[in-house]
Amino acid sequence: MTKTAIASLVLSCLIFMNTDCLKAQQPELRIQKGHGQVFAAVDITFSPDDKFFASAAKNIILWDAATGREIKSFKGSNPVKFSSDGKYLAFAVKDSISTWYTHIRLIDLHTGQTIALFKGHTNVINALSFS
Repeated sequence: MTKTAIASLVLSCLIFMNTDCLKAQQPELRIQKGHGQVFAAVDITFSPDDKFFASAAKNIILWDAATGREIKSFKGSNPVKFSSDGKYLAFAVKDSISTWYTHIRLIDLHTGQTIALFKGHTNVINALSFS
């Protein structure tokens, strides 16, 4: 079952307050812990192949979707987005003096290394997209 189908099923069940439909489909619910008790994830995105997902709060965490295992953590915050080919992850970062996330870091997921840092925004970054 895809993440979209699970989300749709859960939403439908909640709208109609019918928990029996969840039991019939048996979706697996995992509680991911990694951002700490004070910080809740504010952005979550899945890789195009659904093998990974990334969550954003006080940092970015890359997770294995099948096992729920944390793969790597990066300094940064939301928004966070996978490239359409799943090779890269982009997210907002701040410079050493600013309290706002005004830069975009591009990570090569194969190596885990930063391949680009885009600077120049004068205000907080609210959204990311690949074309």
